[in-house]
Amino acid sequence: MKSLWLALGLFLILMPYNSAHAKSRVQNQRPSVSFWRKYFIWKSGPVIKSVTPSRPVVAKRSVYPSQPAIAKRASVPYTKSLEFTPAFAADTKSPSDKFGLFAQLDLRPSYLSNSGTWYQENGGELGFRAGAKTKLSYVQLFNNNIYDPSGKETGPGFLLKDGFVRGRFEKIVEVPESGFSFGYESRVYLPTDLDKSDRGLVTFVRNYFKLTEKFANTFSLGIWEVPIVHAYRQPGAAIQKVSDGSLKNYANPIFENRVYLIPEFAFANGKVILDLTIIHSATRYRDYHEGAELNDDWGHLLWIYPEITVEVSKGIRLGVAFESDNLVSPDFVQSTFQTGFEKGAVRGILQLSL
Repeated sequence: MKSLWLALGLFLILMPYNSAHAKSRVQNQRPSVSFWRKYFIWKSGPVIKSVTPSRPVVAKRSVYPSQPAIAKRASVPYTKSLEFTPAFAADTKSPSDKFGLFAQLDLRPSYLSNSGTWYQENGGELGFRAGAKTKLSYVQLFNNNIYDPSGKETGPGFLLKDGFVRGRFEKIVEVPESGFSFGYESRVYLPTDLDKSDRGLVTFVRNYFKLTEKFANTFSLGIWEVPIVHAYRQPGAAIQKVSDGSLKNYANPIFENRVYLIPEFAFANGKVILDLTIIHSATRYRDYHEGAELNDDWGHLLWIYPEITVEVSKGIRLGVAFESDNLVSPDFVQSTFQTGFEKGAVRGILQLSL
């Protein structure tokens, strides 16, 4: 019975491959384009010249002079941003039945080997705990520069990223005999990220449906289903490329579905935690105009985020993580494992909780 959990998780992640692969056999397959060329606007390369749209292109500033260069890494696609899941909820590893305020700070100095860039992805959380299973909080993510080898950014360059209201309801259903539990989490995002706000973001809402099976005291498997609704004031925008100052049209997302497969190992009574997270994202983009990136089409992301953290004292955890780049082509037909690992980020982790 328990072996079905792993099969179910792999099926949910790989399910889109068959339909995408079949589609490629009956259509002329699109040329393979590097994920970073397709999604990250500062990468050098030719600009797609689109036809004149039937409605005005809204040209918004996507890069401000005061912004750190590293902030451009997470600007496109809009839906792939810093994940503090599941490690950011480290306080849930040893739940308390107390009512009251809680706070967390997560600092992640990161290194991109392909560019030699050092930067930091951070998050702070402040909220109220209503017993061991219910928490309501606000989370604010922010980045800062450490070292930019290009010399374009020499200061710390703090930049606000996503901010969201977070409600967690753990173990709504629990079957102790089998180790099964079901939980729910809701996140309502605010337009605090300037890149997304310039593109017309109003909000997006994530709903996490969490299925967890505990196989032993040291191992559990989580399968999370996460439908996401995006609300933008406009169907797309023209984004200025940092490399040459030209404009490129991008459609805004309207719907996204994520599947998380999270094998977790816990040792030394939870003081050492190893998560081997695999995430698949399928995003539907709006109809902007025919020359826009992923216009009225689906885009796929598949990446891994393994990390290990150690509790060095009460309320303090240290660790290390690796986040790969996209491991598949946007149409989910071809694999891009080599470039996905080459362009990944190595992160240190410092978590403080009260």
